[in-house]
Amino acid sequence: MKLLSINSDSKTIKGLKDGVLTAVQYGAPSTSAGVGNQCPDASDACIASCLFTAGRAAFDASINQARILRTIMFVRNKTEYWPKMVKELQALIRKATRLNLAPACRLNGTTDAPWERMRIRGTEFDGMTLMQAFPTIQFYDYTKTIKRLGTTPDNYYLLASKSERMSDATMAEIIANGHNVAVVFRVCDHRGNCKCPLPTSYLGHAVVNGDLNDLRYKDPAGVIVALKAKGRAKNDTAGFVIDVRYWWTQSTAA
Repeated sequence: MKLLSINSDSKTIKGLKDGVLTAVQYGAPSTSAGVGNQCPDASDACIASCLFTAGRAAFDASINQARILRTIMFVRNKTEYWPKMVKELQALIRKATRLNLAPACRLNGTTDAPWERMRIRGTEFDGMTLMQAFPTIQFYDYTKTIKRLGTTPDNYYLLASKSERMSDATMAEIIANGHNVAVVFRVCDHRGNCKCPLPTSYLGHAVVNGDLNDLRYKDPAGVIVALKAKGRAKNDTAGFVIDVRYWWTQSTAA
């Protein structure tokens, strides 16, 4: 079982056209692995709508079984986990070099752990964070833990992720401080993939389309990163997903 998936989904593979080779670690979110909480600030609606339920994982049980095993390994067997992670990141760099691409890594594909505080054990990089050990890799993640913003090294970009618990005022403050906020929108009633557009502004804030690629560290500062609802999020009514179907109807009619 590998810890990292490299360009294994339709979104990260879009980074190739921008010269980036992306690796993602998919773990078990929240308490789903039974070994502690991997998403300490997740809201109830966030847990219910988690991408743990989207894509191939929605119908292939082996995918989420692997995610649970990765999380158990990290929590209970760090002497095995860290050497394996280091080896896979070294392989990522070698592959990116061969392909003349820049390496990037998202450690929290479906979790929200503070990797900037975790120290490697059992390798030549003992006592270092992954960011310190691999300065040529651009790490990035989404987070619900807002206090982490602005505390990470230059090669670890964090994007705030809005839940139903984040007020509009808090979102505006985050954006005013030069950070970005990911917001999930429901734009239509289509059940599958669609070409219905995302809003280009929301509550007076500029919006960029976060579904075009996964290279969030390349977004301009101080914007909303819009994502279409996926998986169980399409059924959210708790406010985790912002419903703009009315906005869409009015704007097209005009």
